[in-house]
Amino acid sequence: MILCRKCGHQNADDDLFCGQCNAYLEWSGQVVGPSGSSGASAPATSSATGSAPATSSAKSGSARTPASSAPAASPAPATRPGGPAASTPAPAQPAARPPSAAPEQPVARRPSAPVAQPPSRQPTTAAGPQRPRPAATSQTAEPDIKAGDRICPACGVGNDPQRRFCRRCGTSLEQAVVAVPVRVPWYRRLFRRSSPNRMQAGERPRSMAERGRPRRPILGYLVSFALLALIVGAIGSYVAVPDVRQQVDTTIADLRRQYLPELVDVTPVARSEAVGRVIDRNLATWWEGDGDRPSLVLRFDPPVDLGNIGVSSGANSDEFPTFRRPLELRLEAGDAAPVSVALDDTATFQSRGIDLRDVSQLRVTVVRSTGPARAPVAIRDLEFKAVR
Repeated sequence: MILCRKCGHQNADDDLFCGQCNAYLEWSGQVVGPSGSSGASAPATSSATGSAPATSSAKSGSARTPASSAPAASPAPATRPGGPAASTPAPAQPAARPPSAAPEQPVARRPSAPVAQPPSRQPTTAAGPQRPRPAATSQTAEPDIKAGDRICPACGVGNDPQRRFCRRCGTSLEQAVVAVPVRVPWYRRLFRRSSPNRMQAGERPRSMAERGRPRRPILGYLVSFALLALIVGAIGSYVAVPDVRQQVDTTIADLRRQYLPELVDVTPVARSEAVGRVIDRNLATWWEGDGDRPSLVLRFDPPVDLGNIGVSSGANSDEFPTFRRPLELRLEAGDAAPVSVALDDTATFQSRGIDLRDVSQLRVTVVRSTGPARAPVAIRDLEFKAVR
């Protein structure tokens, strides 16, 4: 762990920039252990002898002063022996007055030997203890980007949500994109395979090292051969065996009728004029049936598979309350089980789904009705749709 000495934020060992203040951790970071102890000792202090400068030589140099500040008297001129005495004495020189305010000039002295510099001022080649740096590797594997990480817009490295700057390049993460979890499709979750082991650079699978190419397990060959034989056998049976072909076609038609039905209008044939009023699609006319359970018979030529029935109950709007209206119809077609259709007491058109196969004759019976007890049952229109 690397501790930033500027802001005190704790960073990971492979981070190059602080996550709070964006400081370069090579200059302002300090490696700390798991318990927070420093990984490098404090720099050593300078020796006592090296810290105290030598002052003796300086004092000796400043203590030197001139021997005499007064000018020396000029000597008297010498006379030649045996010669004539001087006729006139030399004129006397006026006495020199010492300068009152002139500063004393230092006496020129010879340059002394170079003074040895104290050890503390000499350049030293021994560097202090440095923070140990992580060993540089040629190929550093970046950790996978997890859901919720902030992706750096400059280098694309994932960062923790608490970081403000990228741990790799130091770019600000204010406009970073947050990684979202990737939803795996259901078929991949169902047939999920184990992820292959990641190998380092230069490493090869053991099977390739032994024979030069990976070996496929024998079970894989057996499964592939079994699937191929099954497909070929199914295709051959459909082509060569008529019963199998008919069963397959029937199954496909049933599935198609159940999940992808295609309904088309079909008009039955009435046996009488009274019954013809219920299938002429004229809402101004209607069929009337007496008794508790009146019924009517319709014919279909050619036979059809019925999938829907539409009913308009009662008489027209003016005489609707004066007739009975059906509440339940029973549909009977040959040897098939009868089908019951429940209706509402309303004058609007009602559509109900049914399932009757290969219908050539259909009997429609009114099982329950509502309205005046002695009035006949009225049905204005019946519409049918066949499945294809």
